[in-house]
Amino acid sequence: MIGFGIIAVLVTIDLLSKYFVGKYLTLGQEIVLIPHFLSLTNIFNDGAAFNTFSGAWIFLLVFAIIFVIALVVFQFWFKPKGALWFISFVLVISGAIGNLVDRIIPPHFVRDMISISFFPPVFNIADCMLVVGVILMVAYFLFFRGTKDVKDSSK
Repeated sequence: MIGFGIIAVLVTIDLLSKYFVGKYLTLGQEIVLIPHFLSLTNIFNDGAAFNTFSGAWIFLLVFAIIFVIALVVFQFWFKPKGALWFISFVLVISGAIGNLVDRIIPPHFVRDMISISFFPPVFNIADCMLVVGVILMVAYFLFFRGTKDVKDSSK
């Protein structure tokens, strides 16, 4: 249950960041935070990563719902253990829900705002959670699943 509390906090942080950027920056406006490195830029993304599937918001909405449900069912069915799994699960679910909320509410676009000079796509906090969570989840399945470190100690 602690995980769902953390998920609620992370989703709230993501949604608040999107709300404040939408409220205080006009669409397309950029505020430089660290010159030649980091900016806040208020844009909408109607697709997925790198604007793939642009305009397919219904597909992306349905995919996100199925993905979140599948991951939660996986968690309850297989009961993976360990800190790495816990962190990756919380981050992936939080990021997916954060962007899912954007897709549900009209205009059905995800608000992106973080712009780093050496990485052209603009992204948001939910995207960061998804990327880090997926990397950790892949590491869990490749290197730690079934090891002594992540087994259930009650067995």
